[in-house]
Amino acid sequence: MIDRYGDNWWIAESALKEIGQPAVLLMIPVLRNESTNDEMRYKIAYTLRTMNSDTAYVEKRGKVVIPGECIPDLADTLRNSSKYNVQSEILMAMEMVDDAHALGVAVPVLVEIIRNPAPVNPDKADSVRSDVFKVLLKVDDEKALATAVPVLVEIMDGKYASNLEFDAINVLAKSGRDGIAHLVEYWKRDEREVGEVITEALAKNMSASKVQILIDTLKNPDVTIQKKTVNVLLRIRDKRFIPILVAALDEKNNSVRKNVLAVLQRLTGRKFGADSKKWKNWWEKEKDIFEMRWYQPSPAEVIQEIGSPTKHAEEAMKKSREFQERTRKMNEESSKR
Repeated sequence: MIDRYGDNWWIAESALKEIGQPAVLLMIPVLRNESTNDEMRYKIAYTLRTMNSDTAYVEKRGKVVIPGECIPDLADTLRNSSKYNVQSEILMAMEMVDDAHALGVAVPVLVEIIRNPAPVNPDKADSVRSDVFKVLLKVDDEKALATAVPVLVEIMDGKYASNLEFDAINVLAKSGRDGIAHLVEYWKRDEREVGEVITEALAKNMSASKVQILIDTLKNPDVTIQKKTVNVLLRIRDKRFIPILVAALDEKNNSVRKNVLAVLQRLTGRKFGADSKKWKNWWEKEKDIFEMRWYQPSPAEVIQEIGSPTKHAEEAMKKSREFQERTRKMNEESSKR
């Protein structure tokens, strides 16, 4: 048994790294075993986490990944570990999981750790929370992430360290309707940097369901919220979302129709007015050949968003250049696909 090496763990570690992928399934059960002490847990978790750190081993036997089936065991071990070093190594090992959806199983435990991290090392609480977010940001399971919304809201409301706020925003943007509803509320705060991070997070995590949520958000009577929502929709990069926007032209709500029409015209360069039939006919004819127009805000639009042209002109131009650079990179990435 690998847990019998004790002080000579380096011998077992070398052998396990030599074995590679099959060694993962040898280490996980020992890691989880209740009789394994914290010192041995740390050694195993460290070995697991560093399986790919030595290029000589990687070149010889290939890169090691942790199968999704191991997540429940890792999550249980994390829950039962009270020391910072063990928790940190397990969390970093979780980043090696090859199935982002399977990581959703660990979300309830990750939430527990955010609320009560490293009880033996309270001074390391914020470090553990930061490691938790590295895993949460990898999770690709909207339903699972929805269970984390309450603790993410606590972070946004200042219950924990402020350095976690931006990570919380990015996870909320991935968590579905409830998470996005909270982000919309945070848009109302007079905090420019937070607002920009929310906009970027929503744009980065776009999906068909989230596009529909954003369209529904346009029903909000707050004009500022409508403008910010339009700003996100203008960053759509996938033409598969165009039919969702076209369908929204039939909405009864006037602000939805008006704003969606503006988005469609900017993204497509077409001007069919508010006649949804014309848009639908155009899409049926051109959907296979149509290429997305990359929205690029003008300096005037940026100035309007951030304030007075005289007071914020330099900031506006800087922001415009940043948008243009991001657009350029997106164009390059798109051309490589």
